[in-house]
Amino acid sequence: MAFNFQQHLNVYEKIVELPSNGEQVKIKPITTNQMKKLLVYENESDPIFGEVILDEILGFSVIDKDVKELLLQDRYYLFIEVRKLTKGSKHSYNHTCEKCNSPIISTIDLNKLKVQKPKKNLVKEVEILNGTLILTLDFPTRAKQEEGYSHIDSKLSVSEKQVEMIIANLAQSIVSIKSPSGVDENIPVKDKMDFVGNLPGTDYDTLKDWFDKNDFGIDLTIKTKCPYCSTVNEHSLPMNNFFQ
Repeated sequence: MAFNFQQHLNVYEKIVELPSNGEQVKIKPITTNQMKKLLVYENESDPIFGEVILDEILGFSVIDKDVKELLLQDRYYLFIEVRKLTKGSKHSYNHTCEKCNSPIISTIDLNKLKVQKPKKNLVKEVEILNGTLILTLDFPTRAKQEEGYSHIDSKLSVSEKQVEMIIANLAQSIVSIKSPSGVDENIPVKDKMDFVGNLPGTDYDTLKDWFDKNDFGIDLTIKTKCPYCSTVNEHSLPMNNFFQ
């Protein structure tokens, strides 16, 4: 008789609460065979593929939940939870001191990352173009993000794609645009991206500032002290080799 190992694996399943609304989601660790499947992306430098890899990881781990319908903040939170469940809470990574350029290996406890809940009574309207337009905004899901990214030219450089990805995320946050002639809803994605990309700098910053001030979820900002020059470095937690 063959050994039925599957019945024993659910001992590692865990229920976590999404930062956005407290919804309970069940996750399970990534298996060795699943991690091997991700090796196809090992040398991929395209930043858009980073999100595809995250789709794969959450698709392996999240149970009974469409990961494409997750808000981006909930998605990154689950990513950290899956990593903790799969490999533990301690994570070591390489980085360089911003002052003396010395290579540093830092180890952090992922359990100590702060998780911010959404603001209550969030104001979702912002005025731009001297009050001519009023944008109603909301945080996009992964499905909306993916739709926006599909309009990014694959021939662009890595840095150009990174700029376009930010524009796509901002564009997909626009629920409606109110002008003196009325309210426009269901605006095509490409039109919203062109609109955001052509905004004057001050109005683009207004849109981006709304996200910076109202963002929530897991804070991936890390502070480390250089052992060579004692400089305190602040950076975002790098995600490469995160499951090794």
